[in-house]
Amino acid sequence: TSLTRLSEATGGMSFYLGLHSAVSFGPYLTDLQKALNNQYLLSFSAKPGKKAELQQINLTTEVAGVDFASHDAVWVPAAKR
Repeated sequence: TSLTRLSEATGGMSFYLGLHSAVSFGPYLTDLQKALNNQYLLSFSAKPGKKAELQQINLTTEVAGVDFASHDAVWVPAAKR
């Protein structure tokens, strides 16, 4: 869905229950708590160009089984003159 694409592109998560009544909120709350318990801050430096632009980013790790929930791109202001 569009909401799922939006949340993934912005580093978020979406929890869609569908069009039927939810049997239990427990599994969704468990997934949400797991996501909240496993948040880490990542800092990096982007190289500014002559003009401000949206720069694509690609996160990787050497650790197996890691799933990143992050932005696909960042806004980088123009270099100061």
